[in-house]
Amino acid sequence: MNEIGLIGKKIGMTREFYKTGQSVPVTVIKFDKGRVIQVITKDKNGYNAIQMGFGKIKNSKLSKQMKGFFAKKNTEPKKRLKEFRVENIENFKEGNEFGIEIFKDTKFVDIRSKTIGKGFAGAMKRHNFAGLRATHGVSISHRSHGSTGQRQDPGKVFKNKKMAGHMGDKIRTIQNIEIIKSDLDNNLLYLKGSIPGSKNTEVLVKKSVKNLRKLTMLEKIEKMNLITLKTKQKNEIIGSTSKIYAQKGTGNARHASRKAPIFVGGGVAHGPKGQTKHKIRKLNKNEKKIGVASLLTKKIKLNDLLIFNDFSKEIKKTKEIFSLLNKFHAKNSIMILDKSSRNNILKATRNIPNVKCTDVNHFSAFDIIKYKKIIFTETSIKELEKRYT
Repeated sequence: MNEIGLIGKKIGMTREFYKTGQSVPVTVIKFDKGRVIQVITKDKNGYNAIQMGFGKIKNSKLSKQMKGFFAKKNTEPKKRLKEFRVENIENFKEGNEFGIEIFKDTKFVDIRSKTIGKGFAGAMKRHNFAGLRATHGVSISHRSHGSTGQRQDPGKVFKNKKMAGHMGDKIRTIQNIEIIKSDLDNNLLYLKGSIPGSKNTEVLVKKSVKNLRKLTMLEKIEKMNLITLKTKQKNEIIGSTSKIYAQKGTGNARHASRKAPIFVGGGVAHGPKGQTKHKIRKLNKNEKKIGVASLLTKKIKLNDLLIFNDFSKEIKKTKEIFSLLNKFHAKNSIMILDKSSRNNILKATRNIPNVKCTDVNHFSAFDIIKYKKIIFTETSIKELEKRYT
């Protein structure tokens, strides 16, 4: 059903709030049910498509030809008729009606609508020209676009030259607009951001053509996990408050101290709030213990926790340790050993990739997540129990 689209009316703009408190500007579009007027087949017309009708219209406003067309199809008159190319016409029959439920599993859509007409506009408004200088000799042509032609050869103004003219009132297509919310009861679709056109403008909405992996607004908020931090004030910056150049005689412009925001590390008096990507918070001892205990429990359930006898002093070579780890499929592992075993094994494991050797006092929850297998000795398990009980 995503091959077809719907034509709706732009009601206006509002905003929606996520649970995080983030405000998102949205454009609200009202839809009526679209009805299949006729099915166009490849055998008869050379291509597969369906013709859909949208909106209501009085019989008195129809031509005789259109009255006969709708009477033949045995359906009520529709204001707009639109064809959609489809691959399989078996899914559609004359008289079927479709609403915004066709966008149920769609996150991004393409829209097409007509921009607001601005009438005849000058070059500055229409093309963002800078205009002429507002100085002596320019007379009253400050907002003109300047010269447009060439010399006697070719002696004309080329087509498509950026000049004053009719502005707006053009069909525009915008791709990959996010659907923030859909109201099935009232046939309303809330699309992120602005959409070309004024109130009551007809808008064609279809599923996005480009198969891009684009994050939704909510996914962006969750990924960034933004928090606001206070910007540094001038009184919080260490340094001299004296001006960097003398008032006269240096040849340099007078400037403030190094505390000014123009310099790296400078502060502002009333600046905006900064943002950081990740929230960093130190955990207390109890939280660390709970985290390590839960991760170790998960490793036991996955059979990724191994307990060896205390390593003897004879195992010192890298080959011996490597063969032992291969035997238990522990190529990616962290070895949490007691002091005596650690001193023997440390040199043997330092050249083996993805293997870390440490003791009970020097491993964290991050190490348990990073490495697939966790290896303990009998003595190190007893030391762990003493520490975490």
